[in-house]
Amino acid sequence: MSFMGLIGRLTALLKRTPDCGDVRMTASDYVDGDMEETQVERVRVHLGGCEACRAFVETLVETIRLLRTMKREKPAPAGLRDAIRGRIAEERRLHA
Repeated sequence: MSFMGLIGRLTALLKRTPDCGDVRMTASDYVDGDMEETQVERVRVHLGGCEACRAFVETLVETIRLLRTMKREKPAPAGLRDAIRGRIAEERRLHA
């Protein structure tokens, strides 16, 4: 393979749109606006051509909306939210 061919393949890899697994692993960050703009644009491109992922993200958005309307009976135990977020971050690192 020529040097220019290698550069072309590397450029294509860096510009690639995410696959379905990537989108589903980062859907929460996408919905929450916790992504860099370049990542957001890649997800948007993927969602534009993938009905399954678009339905997944739309379902996530609706689920979050419904959960926010629910009445809370008791507050979550102290530290639970941080423990869950820590576990999610750990899972992302393991699957990155």
